[in-house]
Amino acid sequence: MLPRRKSNSKRKFDYDFYSNVAPNESTQRRILHHNTVAEVTERGGLKMSTGVIPVEGVVVPQLVEPTVPLLVPDAERYEFLEEGYFDSWDAEFERNRRSRGPASADDPMKDFLEDRDLFLSELLRSEGRGEAPAMCGCNNVSPADHRCIDCLLSFESKCSGYEYISTIQRGSSNTGVEKARDRYDEFLRAVRQWRNLTMLKRSGRGHDPQGISNTRKGECAVLCPACPHPGINLPPDWNIAPEDKRFLYAQFVGMDANFRLKRKNVSSEVRDPSLGGGWAFFVEEAEYKDHISANCNQKQPKSTCVAHNAVNNPDKQAQGLSATGVGTVDCARHDFKRPNGVGDLQFGESRYLNMDFMFLGSLRDSKIEVLVVSYDIVCQWSVHLQDRMLSYPHELHLSNSIKHISFLIPKFHLPAHIESCNLLYSFNLTKGVGRTDGEAPERGWANINRIAQSTKEMGPGARHDTIDDHFNDLNWKKTTQFGERMLKKIREAATEFREHTSAFEEFNNSVPQDVRDNWKDQVEAWESNSSLKNPYFNTSNAPSERDVRLQLAQEVAASDEEESISDPTPGHVHASVMIATGLGIEEEQRKLGADIASIGQHPTANQVTTFLERSNHLRRKITSWIEVQSLFMAEASRQRFKGAPSGSPDSKSATTTAYDIRLWLPSNLASKGVIVTQELRMYEWRLREGQAHDALEEIRRVLRLKSYLYKYKDCFSRGVKANTRSNVLIDKATVNMNRAADRYRVARNAMLTLADSLETPVTWRTNLRELRSEDLRGLSEGLVGDTEGRRTVSWIWLENTDTAQTDEDPRFNDALRIEWCRARARMMRWSEEVELLKEEMRRILEFLLWDGNRWILRASAHKEGDVLVQEGRAAYAQSQAAIRFELRKKFECLWNEVPLILEFFRASDKPEEEGEHTEK
Repeated sequence: MLPRRKSNSKRKFDYDFYSNVAPNESTQRRILHHNTVAEVTERGGLKMSTGVIPVEGVVVPQLVEPTVPLLVPDAERYEFLEEGYFDSWDAEFERNRRSRGPASADDPMKDFLEDRDLFLSELLRSEGRGEAPAMCGCNNVSPADHRCIDCLLSFESKCSGYEYISTIQRGSSNTGVEKARDRYDEFLRAVRQWRNLTMLKRSGRGHDPQGISNTRKGECAVLCPACPHPGINLPPDWNIAPEDKRFLYAQFVGMDANFRLKRKNVSSEVRDPSLGGGWAFFVEEAEYKDHISANCNQKQPKSTCVAHNAVNNPDKQAQGLSATGVGTVDCARHDFKRPNGVGDLQFGESRYLNMDFMFLGSLRDSKIEVLVVSYDIVCQWSVHLQDRMLSYPHELHLSNSIKHISFLIPKFHLPAHIESCNLLYSFNLTKGVGRTDGEAPERGWANINRIAQSTKEMGPGARHDTIDDHFNDLNWKKTTQFGERMLKKIREAATEFREHTSAFEEFNNSVPQDVRDNWKDQVEAWESNSSLKNPYFNTSNAPSERDVRLQLAQEVAASDEEESISDPTPGHVHASVMIATGLGIEEEQRKLGADIASIGQHPTANQVTTFLERSNHLRRKITSWIEVQSLFMAEASRQRFKGAPSGSPDSKSATTTAYDIRLWLPSNLASKGVIVTQELRMYEWRLREGQAHDALEEIRRVLRLKSYLYKYKDCFSRGVKANTRSNVLIDKATVNMNRAADRYRVARNAMLTLADSLETPVTWRTNLRELRSEDLRGLSEGLVGDTEGRRTVSWIWLENTDTAQTDEDPRFNDALRIEWCRARARMMRWSEEVELLKEEMRRILEFLLWDGNRWILRASAHKEGDVLVQEGRAAYAQSQAAIRFELRKKFECLWNEVPLILEFFRASDKPEEEGEHTEK
């Protein structure tokens, strides 16, 4: 059973479990008051001190141990609580409740909301008592700082309220002889109210003379200290900074939807309203629903990129759910949830309406000038954002202070988009974003998804309050970890910048001065105006097999006009056509052999029939082709029948499988040392080159498809059936990729054999490199163990499509320019990252100083009420100020080595010398 408070048995229920069930009000108030009379150990790193923490330069009133009892909500003072006190307290509270009239059955929180200011004052009063910090009654207390470990465990373990209360009950009696009294409903109600009070206390609402009712939207959310806050942590001249430094004061936001945080269609806003609707991270529900209702008929165009389900099927609804998930707007560089940036989704990412409201609402009061927005479907969402915003109420319009907006796609999601999106919306190619990846919301889901099983059963208000509480704890936890995180990041950034600068200088010095100056002008012009020609785009196309065959056919047609009618060329088929047909037959042989090998040892009758028909058809085609080949290549016939036993690859007997019959193309004869005419060798070489380029293009296409399939599986495949279906599609794509890789290897090996006696382009071996298994990876994938900042792109994505004889060919210059621009971009992003981290560390210190001083001012802002309440307010404000000042001092000590790191960074960032082009 849950014990009552006694002199030797003190317990506080400050855990993170909630419900919309209305318990017995008398019992609920007893548990709540049981909490309020105790001094509370702060969660999320905010530890309550045993008295008032002195702060240097601040006059702190000397508080002594109070000898008078605390003030209860009915304004009566009492001595220490004895066994019979709760009954009298309940009776008095019941008289007060009756004087107001009975609480509505549809509004079970009515009494609490009307007395919330009194409860908050009572909670603050305990701060002035100077009692021991372990008064929550938990036995598991850290001896170092007296913090209650159990009170923090709920945020780390994410266990359910039922599991916790069951543990307490079994701890009271685990024998089964005596049945413990069920306090589950009372526990959930008390915890929910307690959490609301502590959120208000931590946000300073108890220090506002106008009370809780004066709370503004988003005011109870823990802010990101590293983000730019004009008037708080930005320098006075930030808005007149030079153009090349304005990125230092940009606001980075990331958007995403999470379909695991769903909620069943239970309870309602009337029966279970939020206790702090719109005060923290969730949007204000009434305004949000009015927005959805007013714009629900807004038409949404189909995707012009790949088939984004969020765009093409926005109204997909799950049966029995009131909310299919949540959407969020995060700080994209520091993974903080933004105030009023979270909202429920009713029909997926419904016609952009939901995400529009969260995005515009989270930036409602922003005064920044540069904004960077990351969203996995931003290539579609941003197109008509301006038009949609103009149709919304004025309070949902972006501030006029915003002068520049960049729309980008997160790095992990980008490879699943089409090629033009990969160039236009890439963080790696965009100026002024550093090493930001845009995946901040995805990292936050990993933490919050663990409560999805609990929150989906809650009412709307309890669920919002629960998620708000977890987001606040997560933001505060990251605030306390900034010291180590930022130090690690700036060390890595400075090191990587030096390495990439060295690599770029080596590349840059190998390029003629006039050429690199031209490339520099192109890339800088595009960075200033993205509507200009994109220097990262390959304007030249590799020759395909079809192109080569067309070119050869045109050459044949031209030669036929010049030759006489007595042309000695045998037959009506040109040699180039014969070889092209042979390459097609060779591909059919590979496909048939692979298909037969994949059916296993026990094929069905239908499978045997199908493959036998295909084999017979292929055999007849080979027989016809060999008759034509013998007219051009007599040596092929001699090699084919020269001592070829029945069943060997050189035999055409029925016992030889069709896909094993050797074709004896010029490359096969050359490998045996047989003399083949230069004309035939060159025909095959050129066709093989086109075949190799086609195979590479097919590999790249399949890798893009696999990237999309993997992302779709991770996001939407749930259960055995859906995962099996996704795995089948991925396996099919892998088979196609391997076939294309085999085709490329065969073509390249043939080119190597033929090139010995031919005058071929000198660069083809560099452009068509050896294809290893580790080269078959996506555009954003590195080798095993490579991180995002250190990985290299597989050469198949950087393939030089040159087929010319000299370096003057435009295809060669295109490939060289693109690689030069990418090397420069890598160096520039690491340079910007160092500058951004330096500025963010300065902003963190300034924000903590401002926040500490804000709490100092709060200590004396509210002088009304009982003297003990005033003492409690002062004690709590001073302790919160001291925490900020101590954090600031800790971070300054950790960052003492940063000037040395930056000095080394500046030493590497030397100015351009004559004949060099080193970008900073």
